[in-house]
Amino acid sequence: MSNSELIKRYRLNHARIRALNSQIKQITVTQMLSCALVDQPLTTINLFLVFSSNIKQLFALSSQVEIPNIQKQRKHLAKLVLDMDSARTRYYQSNKSSGLSSNLQPTGAKADHVREEMEEAANRMEICRVSEYYFKCQ
Repeated sequence: MSNSELIKRYRLNHARIRALNSQIKQITVTQMLSCALVDQPLTTINLFLVFSSNIKQLFALSSQVEIPNIQKQRKHLAKLVLDMDSARTRYYQSNKSSGLSSNLQPTGAKADHVREEMEEAANRMEICRVSEYYFKCQ
């Protein structure tokens, strides 16, 4: 073999080796990308499962703790509304029984007591409404 033939063979073999190296690099990059593409959905699914379990725990907590508290608060508010209505009714009845016209206020200890009772009931009801609204907003 002559030197020129050896050089040609060397160059041909060297070109083949470079082509094989680039193919190996492409296969390695492709394998890495395919692994990443396979792992990404699994990671996404795992994150979704963790997120959904956290949401389920929050809903379980609210159904066990907060919903009964809200129901209790509403019952208390309903009772206070009834108390205020009955105090208002007693106040208007005392107005009627005093025989005064509608624009004059009744006088006397009993009328003052009934009026104070009505105002206290209204204040308690308003406090309960505000606290219920605050409780809902938390």
